[in-house]
Amino acid sequence: MGVVRTNPFTAKSRLYSTLMYDLADQWRIGYELFFVGLQTIRSGAVKPNYWVMGLSVERKWKRFSLFVNTENLFNVRQSRYEPAYIGTRQHPQFGDIWAPTDGFILNGGLKLNLLAR
Repeated sequence: MGVVRTNPFTAKSRLYSTLMYDLADQWRIGYELFFVGLQTIRSGAVKPNYWVMGLSVERKWKRFSLFVNTENLFNVRQSRYEPAYIGTRQHPQFGDIWAPTDGFILNGGLKLNLLAR
């Protein structure tokens, strides 16, 4: 009794926020912000907190729309704090994954509205 244990990879403090704004039925602008607080991993080591932010913009017309989306604008990734693996390429040893691994992402596209009149 009296033993306090934390769940590994479970940050005590987290914040997830998504805001979306429609402007005159032609523009849609989105903003995402995520905060992950200090985490303890299986070894008992404490990992730092981090923020992840994204933006998206969409321009709508009658029959189609164009969009651009960005994710992880601060380019936060675990490899900036520590290597993803240690050892050699022939005998790698992988550590725990506790932060994003993919970094900054940019994508876009075209949406078709086949039912528009």
